[in-house]
Amino acid sequence: MGLGLNQDFSKSSTNSRKSNSDDLALWRSIRNGNDLAFSSLYNRYANTLFNYGMHLCHHRELVKDCIQELFTYLWNKRETLSEIESVKYYLLKSFRNQMIKNLERERKIFTDLEGKHEQFQPESYVEERIIEQEIATLKKEKMNLALSRIPKSSARLSF
Repeated sequence: MGLGLNQDFSKSSTNSRKSNSDDLALWRSIRNGNDLAFSSLYNRYANTLFNYGMHLCHHRELVKDCIQELFTYLWNKRETLSEIESVKYYLLKSFRNQMIKNLERERKIFTDLEGKHEQFQPESYVEERIIEQEIATLKKEKMNLALSRIPKSSARLSF
């Protein structure tokens, strides 16, 4: 029984090494401008990156955008890409960094908009505040008038 587990582990390890060497060959081809290798790498890792991204954040469109931005960056910088040990881990880490950058950008935009929302008050809100102030002023005037009509002698109560 233990022998079967070792054989499965050995096959898995062999497949992993082969996959990594295939990835590294694709990586070198991309660095040389091979667009077919680029497509292959994208097709191999797009779903993995998407699933990983959905664990980080549940914003599907943001995850898709980050994948596109990552691969666009790789293609645009293909001539200056360095040698790496693991394409998979490079992509996962780069994608995670891209997600963090985009989430921080969205948070900053949201925070900026929130601050501007507090500064911007719709005209109807301003009108409501003016009406409330006028009502408060009228109430105060009525109260002062009513208080002024109370005879001063009855204002002194004794217990």
